Amino acid sequence: MPVLPIWRKELCARSNQHQVKPHKVSYYLERRDADFEAKMTKVLCDYREVVLLKEAA
Repeated sequence: MPVLPIWRKELCARSNQHQVKPHKVSYYLERRDADFEAKMTKVLCDYREVVLLKEAA
């Protein structure tokens, strides 16, 4: 069965009708990991190190 295209106007109307607000989902904002800041710092440092190594090559 083929998937039919849906127009943006129709999608907005249906999401408003059913009070669907995907842009207001709160679980993306929750901090679930107590070590998030430390892990984020490590990952950003690793990315920066890769950039520096590529520039030096």
